[in-house]
Amino acid sequence: MQFDRQMLSANLRRLRAKAGLSQHALAEAAGLSSETVSRVERGAFEPSLTTAAKLAGALGISLDALVGSDDATPVPGTALERRLVEAIAELPPRAQHAMLILAEMIGPRRPRRFPAGSNRRGLRRRPTR
Repeated sequence: MQFDRQMLSANLRRLRAKAGLSQHALAEAAGLSSETVSRVERGAFEPSLTTAAKLAGALGISLDALVGSDDATPVPGTALERRLVEAIAELPPRAQHAMLILAEMIGPRRPRRFPAGSNRRGLRRRPTR
């Protein structure tokens, strides 16, 4: 299959709009700059494979779907993950951003380490009399 930059640009614009994301929100989710997303959408920049994979991952689609392959298939996920994506996609952009912040706050936690002499709440024990 021949790579078509204009098809990638059109697909990225369409899929981003379908997901209800702004260029800035997509860039943030993909770990890219807003300028990069803008340039790819305008067809002014041919993204590397890594950049295209980051964009596809942020949109929850396969790289094939992003570049417009005929045999494009959605990225598999659990039923719960698909329900979450569908529910969040229906929210307005500000609410989607709030959900992202919430997910980052409650995401995988690192083990907590408590200072010596403190209880589980991190409070110092009172000296006994």
